[in-house]
Amino acid sequence: MKLQSATGTDFESLKNQLSQSQLSEEEKTQIQEVLALGEKQANEAATKTAATAAKQAALDTIKQRVADYQDELEQLKDVDTAPIAAGSLPELEAALAQIESELAASQQAVTEADTAMAQASQRRRDGESELALLQKQVAPQANQVAAAEADSSLAATAKRAEISAAESLLQARIADLKTESALIDAEQAAGLPQLLRDLRAKQAEIKQRQYDSVKAAVEAERAKDAALRVQAAENQLLELHEALKPIGQQNQELATLNQKLTKEIEANEVTLATRSARLTEIKNAFEQAETRVATVGLTDAVGALLRNLKESLPNIAVYRLRSKERQPLINDAQFDLIDLTDRRNARLDVTIAALLRNAPTPLSSRERDELAAEARTLLEQQRTEFLDPAIRSQTAFFNSLVSLSTTEKQIVDLVDHATLYVNERVLWIRSTAPLYTQLVPDEDEWWFLHHEWWTQVPDKVVSEVSGRIVLWVLASIFLIALVRFRFRLREEIRTIGIEANQSHQISFVPTLKSLLLTVATAAPIPLVFGFIAWRFGAVAGNDRAMMALSQAASTVAYAYFPIELLRQVCRPKGLAESHFGFAAKPVSKLRRNLRWFLAITLPLLITARFLSVGGSGYGRYTLERYFYLAALVALTVLIARVLHPKRGIFADYLHVHPNGWSNRLSYIWYPLGVGIPIALGILSVVGYHFTSQQLGWRIFRSLGLLALLGLLMLSILRLAMVHRRKLRIEHARKRSSTETPAGSTEIPQSLLQESPTELHSQMNQTQRVLKMALMTIAILGMWFIWQDVLPALEQWTLWQSTSTITEVVTTDDGESIARTRDVPNNITIGNAGLVVLILFLTVAAVRNLPGLLEFAILRQLPLDNSIRYAITSLASYAIIMIGMVVSCKILGLRWQQIQWMATALTFGLAFGLQEVFANFIAGIIILFEQPIRVGDVVEIDSVTGVVTKIRIRATTITSWERKDFIVPNKDFITSKVLNWTRSDEVSRVVIDVGIAYGSDTDLARDLLVQAAKGHPYILEDPPTMAFFTGFGDSSLNFTLRAFINTYENRFYVLHDLHTAIDRSFRQANIEISFPQRDLHLRTVPEPIRRELESRSNDSADIDSSPGDPRG
Repeated sequence: MKLQSATGTDFESLKNQLSQSQLSEEEKTQIQEVLALGEKQANEAATKTAATAAKQAALDTIKQRVADYQDELEQLKDVDTAPIAAGSLPELEAALAQIESELAASQQAVTEADTAMAQASQRRRDGESELALLQKQVAPQANQVAAAEADSSLAATAKRAEISAAESLLQARIADLKTESALIDAEQAAGLPQLLRDLRAKQAEIKQRQYDSVKAAVEAERAKDAALRVQAAENQLLELHEALKPIGQQNQELATLNQKLTKEIEANEVTLATRSARLTEIKNAFEQAETRVATVGLTDAVGALLRNLKESLPNIAVYRLRSKERQPLINDAQFDLIDLTDRRNARLDVTIAALLRNAPTPLSSRERDELAAEARTLLEQQRTEFLDPAIRSQTAFFNSLVSLSTTEKQIVDLVDHATLYVNERVLWIRSTAPLYTQLVPDEDEWWFLHHEWWTQVPDKVVSEVSGRIVLWVLASIFLIALVRFRFRLREEIRTIGIEANQSHQISFVPTLKSLLLTVATAAPIPLVFGFIAWRFGAVAGNDRAMMALSQAASTVAYAYFPIELLRQVCRPKGLAESHFGFAAKPVSKLRRNLRWFLAITLPLLITARFLSVGGSGYGRYTLERYFYLAALVALTVLIARVLHPKRGIFADYLHVHPNGWSNRLSYIWYPLGVGIPIALGILSVVGYHFTSQQLGWRIFRSLGLLALLGLLMLSILRLAMVHRRKLRIEHARKRSSTETPAGSTEIPQSLLQESPTELHSQMNQTQRVLKMALMTIAILGMWFIWQDVLPALEQWTLWQSTSTITEVVTTDDGESIARTRDVPNNITIGNAGLVVLILFLTVAAVRNLPGLLEFAILRQLPLDNSIRYAITSLASYAIIMIGMVVSCKILGLRWQQIQWMATALTFGLAFGLQEVFANFIAGIIILFEQPIRVGDVVEIDSVTGVVTKIRIRATTITSWERKDFIVPNKDFITSKVLNWTRSDEVSRVVIDVGIAYGSDTDLARDLLVQAAKGHPYILEDPPTMAFFTGFGDSSLNFTLRAFINTYENRFYVLHDLHTAIDRSFRQANIEISFPQRDLHLRTVPEPIRRELESRSNDSADIDSSPGDPRG
């Protein structure tokens, strides 16, 4: 079936046939969908055909339109601003509002013309690409038509109609694209877009002149009206009755306010016009840059355009400050407007009654009535002639303030957006041609050799000095004095260093004085060049030579000071050596290397910065890059010499710690340090000179920040050290006061020696607090330094993720419904770097924040050690959880996407590592239920010790032998554990003593009780008890039971009690029995009996010999 038209007639016929057919509902539904699609395509084809016809008509009338536009332009050239007809102020203000609306429409037309011109080329390219794709679909479409001719069923007929409609739509789109391409080419050839843009711009220009003329008339009329009202109020005040003079005074105040507001409105409108023009300028420049990027791409020329755009953007800090300062003024203006409106709407009878009640003299009834009538007339006149104009002026003043703040906010937002847009792209665009393609500098780069560039420099310098002679004289005197006393300051630093290095130094004042003197020693040269840069930059204007000199001087000020300060810190007997305790050899090595580095590198950087001024064009950096690369070579040599693992400033430390991480990773950090300037040089050589400069400058600032924070940390540690030394010396003096002869003030040297281990132990908590504070400052400082470069990382996409958002949409029926949809998100190198930073911060927070929490807060609260430990442990786990969740969110890992994998992984780990999971859950139970706590004395598996750590998997018990016993947490939940100190730290000691038979048992019991009562660790309540417990084989058995305050003292108490009992029993002649057994033999074998008798006879002979004294 052949489609006859795109009106839908044939489709209506097919719909009727379908409704009368005997097909099933399912078949009817399928055919209806086919017919609906075909009808839609037919309608689109008709629309495209009409659009093609309109474009063809426009193509046929190009010549006529060009002629018409040219005639309009010729007519507009002779048009002048029509004279403003005289009228009242409200009429002029209404006319101004109308012309302002027309002006906005004219300016919008200019913007649309610019946009159409900018998009014409892109439309042409897109049309060519789309046309090629459509033409590839022609042959397949024809094949579908031929295939559908074979069947005569209703479904096939509907399908043929749909295919025919699709073919018509395809042909219509092809025809439309061809016509559009021909129209664009013809219009561009005839210059029609530019001509239309000129016409719209001329119309906007005329409308602008009309607006300015009407606005000037309005301002003049406002000023005239305000002056007349002031004069009328003054005259009226002289004629009023004394009781009515407050009305006249109010009129005078309102007229004066109206006149003042008129002037302020005029000033605000001038400022607003300037801000609006600046906003338009920035917007046009940014839109031009966006258009170039979209049409041309990130080429080298576009890179130069983006760099120029960034340099031309204003400092938004000024706008933010002004907007903030203007906010109270807006609030006051709004309050005044409300006050005037309330006065305007006040009841007249109430106002009149209050006015007559406050009359200066008593009034009769007749006078009161007459004055009341006159007051009503005056108040009604006040409303129309004074209050209403004041309200209009106050409203206009308030609106002008709001418009000014809104415009400035738009500037701030636009500059932020433009800066982010440029920063994301400009870093990865070549700023110049590769150096190996342009080894010889251009002639323009030798501009400083031409005399004409220097003709105005002497005059500007003389004018600047003579115009501010006092400032130059004062600055010169100050700088000369600083330079002159520089050598004296160095000697003073040395003297203070010798004093500060004494072991008995307990004051921080020498360190503070040395720090200030070190800064003063390093400051003269940077201050000189900084002052020159400031003044030369103020008078440079567009003078290239003056601007170059200013930039070169500022480079000296910024680059020289931090390096010279570091060199002065490393002076002999200076801060590093005498105050901070660094070894003299590496300090001297660093100082010598910095000396030659400054002498070589600084002139190179000054020259490079001097040559960079005015070189914003593409390819004009050859001569500058030679000096820049020479400075990088010197920097490479410095780093190679200073950081060398064997010969650098860290050589001694690495030699003493051969197995430390610093030494083991030296093959990584040393090439990395040396490779940074080499990489910057390579970037400059291959054409990324701007990128190299930006990265190099930020690396330098980052190192300066870290050095400054290091100097601050060392100073605070020095303060903490001398403070602790002072306290320790005072304690030592009190302790040795009885040992030191009277009148002697000398402190024994043994009391002043501090070992590194002792010093580290003393300052451990101080360092922890300092680390967190300085780490926070460092992160904020790094973000401030690198914030312009970090957006460039957003251009390197690693992968994409999707996130689901919910939005409110309006249906065709006008109802608002919530709809969810997936939004693609690019995960870039910037995201990956942010995750690395977050993980680093998480690790640092886990290591330091819990300790800081305990040190700063928990120790000040009445909490047990175990509770404090549980809080810090849970805080550590919470920090880890937060860090992981935030990292996953940044990487695009949503729970909806990974929940199945997480579930499967959890089940797999639960079966495979069930013991680990059991210990994990047990650790959480221990932290919350606290069956054991840190510091408790427990006994498990025949091991007794103190609980020192409770981790998420295992608990550490330190035995009395100082051995760590690692116990899985599950054992504390499922096994029997003896906790000696959980409910009560009081512990009982039991000593069993046996004395010999025949001893005084009452005395023995008393001695046992006395031995226990005299011990300082034994408690009086519960009381100590001793009992005679029974008769043993060889002793009378006693038991002593005493209670001690803590289990940790158990062994000391046992030792002391045993010693005391033994001593007291010896003094009382009470024998502590030892095991003894008597054997009575009833039956003895014959051989043994004869042997015993023989030995007995021999013993009797010996006893009766002459030598026996008993004989």
